[in-house]
Amino acid sequence: MFPIGLTDRGDAVADVQRRLCALGYSVGPSGVDGVFAEETRNAVSTFQSQRNLDETGVVDEDTWRSLVEATVKLGDRLLYLRTPFFHGDDVRELQERLNTLGFNCGAVDGIFGRMTERAVRDFQTNMGLPADGIVGEATLGAVRKLRNITDSKSATSLPRRKPRPFSSAAAFRQRRVRVAWSSAGRRDAEQAWSQDLAGRLRNLLELLGADVSIGGSEEVAKDASVDACVAFDVDTAAAESGFRIEAIGGDSVTLAETVSSALSASVTEMRSRGVVPCDGAPPASTVVVRLDSAPGEQVATTPGDEAFAQKVAVAVFDGLHAYFRRARHEA
Repeated sequence: MFPIGLTDRGDAVADVQRRLCALGYSVGPSGVDGVFAEETRNAVSTFQSQRNLDETGVVDEDTWRSLVEATVKLGDRLLYLRTPFFHGDDVRELQERLNTLGFNCGAVDGIFGRMTERAVRDFQTNMGLPADGIVGEATLGAVRKLRNITDSKSATSLPRRKPRPFSSAAAFRQRRVRVAWSSAGRRDAEQAWSQDLAGRLRNLLELLGADVSIGGSEEVAKDASVDACVAFDVDTAAAESGFRIEAIGGDSVTLAETVSSALSASVTEMRSRGVVPCDGAPPASTVVVRLDSAPGEQVATTPGDEAFAQKVAVAVFDGLHAYFRRARHEA
């Protein structure tokens, strides 16, 4: 597809022109016509100059990525902490509004990193929302309700608690965690959902400095050098909907309780069925997070539900954080 420049024609050129027009640039009297003429080249050059890109007048991969980031609006997509970080003008707008309200995102750079995620969590806590760090419909609604404050650049009327120190990095420093998924007796879609949850949890843990290994649950009991193991198991044909945490070996009951508490607070779509101690003696504290949904019940347990999947991963991450923080204080 790239590069796109003078004399090129077609849908790719039209897409570039549409994005430039949406940003207020003129691409010539014909508008979006799919023809890369001199006016379109000039618009691309101006855009590149304003975005600190090489001013070539040619759309390469970096220019295209910047065009996409510049045209995404706050609310067009779910925002949360992940690797690679989200980039875009929607993140930039969120950072501007949160900073104005006194929730420090750091530099307004359009990158959804750790400081922005912390600011989102602090904002959610102060607004009485689940502090999951996910900028979805409820959080966006709260931000928009305060638009009159952010637009006037005055946050003095918003009551806020003093933000808590961001100590997650200290809690996970030099910690080794095994993340796994269950495949035994599960359909392909259920295995894929479990793997997706495991991958999301791994991303969060690695961002905060943990040493993470990942694989199938059949290997979870083999690694004696890890501090904790978490496995996911999804059953979309269970007799009863809800989630339960199985605790196996070591100090797993304590770990299961912190994970269960975090899930109960955040994942309101599913009923908690508590902590279940199970037989077994793996070398590390091990928990299995089982998510069950009965056929016909309206429970968001599908691989395509990104908001629900991220909410589960964040809640389990918070449970691990509480577990390691407690162990750090007791040491």
